[in-house]
Amino acid sequence: MFLQSQQWQQFQEAYGRQCFRIDGILVIKFPLKFRLSWLYCPMCKLQTISYQLLVDLAKKENAIFVKIEPIREIGGIGEIRDIKQEKSTNLQPRQSLQLDLSRTEDELLAQMKPKTRYNIRLAEKHGVKILQDLENSIDIFWKLGNETTTRDKFSMHTRTYYEQMGKILRDNITCYAAEFGGKYLASILVLHDKEEKIAYYLHGVSSNQSREVMATYLLQWQAIKDAKSAGMKWYDFWGVKIKSEARSTKLETNSNDQNPENSKHVSDFGFRISDFPFEIDHNHKWAGITRFKLGFAANGKLIEYPQAVDLIIKPILYKIYKIVKHLSFRT
Repeated sequence: MFLQSQQWQQFQEAYGRQCFRIDGILVIKFPLKFRLSWLYCPMCKLQTISYQLLVDLAKKENAIFVKIEPIREIGGIGEIRDIKQEKSTNLQPRQSLQLDLSRTEDELLAQMKPKTRYNIRLAEKHGVKILQDLENSIDIFWKLGNETTTRDKFSMHTRTYYEQMGKILRDNITCYAAEFGGKYLASILVLHDKEEKIAYYLHGVSSNQSREVMATYLLQWQAIKDAKSAGMKWYDFWGVKIKSEARSTKLETNSNDQNPENSKHVSDFGFRISDFPFEIDHNHKWAGITRFKLGFAANGKLIEYPQAVDLIIKPILYKIYKIVKHLSFRT
């Protein structure tokens, strides 16, 4: 997983966050007021980490808690002496949709929903141009991001975050922009994990103007074709929200088997959804973007990651932290 890579660590450090490695697992420190902090282990394999070393690090860094996002379900963390555990909210999306790039371009188009294919052709007919890695790519992305956050009521990272991402991950990440009529209508950031052969659609922003030319569809299609040409095996659309409770089937994984050859790609994850038509959770704020992504991967592979766990180092301060977070979220 790219979130545990050396490149991601270098990016986090360039952004100003202190990072550690415990048994090879990336741990990121988030400072708080009064010299307090909390630690974060994004998308990690639980069976490879020493929890006592992690707890020792947390105490040394004056951390209130450690948030662990496991990449696979192995039956829980287990008891840690004097440390309480609590299931918590994941920072990364718990559901991810992947498109198999082993198919030909014609096959990829054929498995899309008809409306998605139509919108791709409509954008081509309008003359939408897809550009990438321009000198002012981050400027374009940031400007469009401001429009998107105002329209869709969600927050972005800071401008510096995207600037450092583009700089540190320049060999792995591409910034695409869709241009029409002399104006930029949309932009996306796509990361290629060259080890796992997965392309990740990380961030997308768009303008309020000329939405009828369907620039976002052609933009996504170009990124998919480029990922296939670059030798990626999967295109990961990242966060989606599918109703999965009634159809999820837990994969059989052997936590004692350390041989990667005995585990197929999909078994690296906690859950896989059975082969039924996907049902969008229309009450969720991601319903619209989920519908958009499913249009490209109607028969894609849906992966569901386990719920995050907080290791509570300072119980009283942890309760205060949660109350403050809840109040700030409501306001």
